[in-house]
Amino acid sequence: MDTRNDQNYLHISWLILFSGSVLLTLLHLHLPLFSDQETIIGFPAIYFYEHPGSGMLLPVTQDTGHPPLIPLYFSLLYRLFTPSIELLHWASLPFLLLSGYLFHKLCQRWLSGPAMVWASLLWFANPTWFTHMVSVSTELFLVACTLLALEAILSGKNRLLALAIAVLLLISLRGMVIVATVWITYLLLEKPGSLRQFVRLTGPFLVGVLPFIAWNLYHWQHTGWMLSHPDSPWIEHRALLSGKALIWSSGIFVFRFMEFGLCVICGILFRYRRWFKENCRPIYWWTTTGVALLALASIPFNNPLTNRYLLFITVPLVIPFAAILSTLNRPLIWLGVTCLLLASAHFYVYPEKWSKRVGYAYDATMAYRPYSMQLRTQMAQYLDEDAGISGSTVIWSGFPEYHPLKWTDPEATQRIYQHQMDTLHPDQADLIILSNIMNEVPYFTASRIRQTWTPVATFRKGLIQLECYRNPKAVKNG
Repeated sequence: MDTRNDQNYLHISWLILFSGSVLLTLLHLHLPLFSDQETIIGFPAIYFYEHPGSGMLLPVTQDTGHPPLIPLYFSLLYRLFTPSIELLHWASLPFLLLSGYLFHKLCQRWLSGPAMVWASLLWFANPTWFTHMVSVSTELFLVACTLLALEAILSGKNRLLALAIAVLLLISLRGMVIVATVWITYLLLEKPGSLRQFVRLTGPFLVGVLPFIAWNLYHWQHTGWMLSHPDSPWIEHRALLSGKALIWSSGIFVFRFMEFGLCVICGILFRYRRWFKENCRPIYWWTTTGVALLALASIPFNNPLTNRYLLFITVPLVIPFAAILSTLNRPLIWLGVTCLLLASAHFYVYPEKWSKRVGYAYDATMAYRPYSMQLRTQMAQYLDEDAGISGSTVIWSGFPEYHPLKWTDPEATQRIYQHQMDTLHPDQADLIILSNIMNEVPYFTASRIRQTWTPVATFRKGLIQLECYRNPKAVKNG
């Protein structure tokens, strides 16, 4: 392959990454926040905007322990402009472009010719990454800083590495796993032969950790705790597992790396693992270290391992995969099959019973977006205008339905609010909102409600549905 053709493929791959990122943002400017992002971004950004004297602290019942860097960034924009979901999408675009730029730079270290274009196509084919690219999500910022840290390691830029580490830790508590992966990968690549070299290599990490330590000390000084507390909305997810539950959690961990077409990428990389290790050594150690640390941080706990937790591993993985494709016979067939399997994830939803067994996937593909784009607004309008609700009516629902709509879109309006369902005593409610993607509501509890309660409203879009049921034994509150 001559140099001129290589340059053409280089330009085409960057054009795909740049134009694709801008186009996706333009097409999804009205996509509301969804799932955990309502708690991590939506509520904190609004709260900091409406309570400028809060001192970067949230009400204890909504304080998840995550550092507030991204909500503070958005709340500042709320003050400079009019609060809107479109503003959040535009504010996220520079970090999406940064991610694409860094990914392109990393690709140039191992790829040339058509493989550069293949990697750019695979960048958009990953269904979970695609979903969070078009969303307002912390994952976008985490992936950008992850790629920045990788680039800093490979280029020997310690100041850039310290910056990436500092920002990773201030975005999310999961940044701790990513930073640990960066540190161990750095040591495995550099192989310090003395204590002096070890200290030199660890220096950027010690500097990068300082803002995170300062934040937690500040938080502890004002609240009496750091990282987690008994009233955290996610405290149940941080409970330790044992016995069969631990075995099942291990199975789910493996399953997540096989889901949505990832089985092809992981399978080929495993089949050619020796080539992978010899020719893409930094990403090989990054992958093995990341998988090991993520397993330690997720398998022992009740926290359902979602697909987005894997992005710091699976996004860089397409680089060695594209490199291996260039060595295979009929690479375009392999590429087409892989992209087809990955993209197909946007067109199906797990059966409700299976979904509740394997942990929720409703922030993993675009198949779930009708819930936030249309169904929640329709249900809110029904409750506000058509349900004939009195002030004493008790309305329960599962996650994330009971969050106020304003957490998903700062311009949303809502008069009737729902509350988190007590799944042990559902008969105490007058109305219950159910959906086939609400994992907090056990499958058999939801089935019993559907069989014995009176359906009063159902909204469907694609494969997602949202239903309202009236308790026939609690008409006194209706």
